[in-house]
Amino acid sequence: MTSRKISPTKIGLTALVAVSLVASGALLGAAYVSTAVPGALKPEVRASTFPVGTARFDDSRTVTLEVGRERSTSLDSPGSGRVTEQSCLVGRPIVSGTSPFALDGRPVLALSTSTPLWRDLAVGNKGADVAALQEELTRLDFKVARSGVLDNASIVALNTLFKSAGGTEKFSSVVANRILWLPRPSTHVEDCAVTKGSTVTSGDTIATAPGALLSVALSDVPADLVEGPRVLVVDGVRVDVDPAAMIDDDDVLSELDNAVSLQPSDDASSAPIGRLVLAEPVQVLVVPPSSVLGTPGALCVWSAGKSRDVVVVGSELGQTYVIVDGEPLTDVDVNPARDLSCT
Repeated sequence: MTSRKISPTKIGLTALVAVSLVASGALLGAAYVSTAVPGALKPEVRASTFPVGTARFDDSRTVTLEVGRERSTSLDSPGSGRVTEQSCLVGRPIVSGTSPFALDGRPVLALSTSTPLWRDLAVGNKGADVAALQEELTRLDFKVARSGVLDNASIVALNTLFKSAGGTEKFSSVVANRILWLPRPSTHVEDCAVTKGSTVTSGDTIATAPGALLSVALSDVPADLVEGPRVLVVDGVRVDVDPAAMIDDDDVLSELDNAVSLQPSDDASSAPIGRLVLAEPVQVLVVPPSSVLGTPGALCVWSAGKSRDVVVVGSELGQTYVIVDGEPLTDVDVNPARDLSCT
């Protein structure tokens, strides 16, 4: 049998291919068994500084309110008849210039006057009741002279109010038995004494209103309020206040009397509350809590290798609000060494 000779060149090429295949297999095997580390499992690289943010801060605080009132006031029917319409609802105010009920199909007009209208008035009549009527008509945006002498302009204004309430009559004088006296322009009702279809006589009580608001005092006022003028907010009503003083100014009390929370309640176990806020919010810096060093009354943050004194005014959701004197900060050290001091 004739034997075939294999050339050295072929042997070399074969060996090279074999080595290459082995090497490729090794690389493929390594790639197969070596799993890439997911980004979420890589060690977290923490920033050493934090960019300082800014915010508007009103230092809102909850306070308890102690309310002083006069005794309840009865609202008495000015005339007699059957109640054909009525809109009295406990907790809802009767507003001056509107009609809360009708007698015998004719609307009764509610008016808040400093002196109740106790008599019929003709043009030319004068007195405290006339002056009070003209004052209220002026407040209701009618152009009438506040002379204390009844004029035609006042009669026209009253007729306009009666017409807007559904009345069809045209008066040439002021008819007292068609006007319900209110102690305040917006008088809340704590009890309604008549219903549609009932019969009333002049002087009968148709509703009961809370007595006039005499005072409001703030209790549980925090001692660490940010300095600055304050506003008390109750049910959207905002009035300027001194947190340490009782509120007894008539104009301020008149505004607060529109707050539903301050109306009398059968639940004596819970006192009304309000919010005490800065009249003008201040701008504060927002920093991470870990950046603040020191002890109460001597706090600081570190920035660019220097300590800066700060006053902490609040915090929420992992953010701390501070006020700093001097130049504003752009960033702070997130975790300054605990052995650093506020200098």
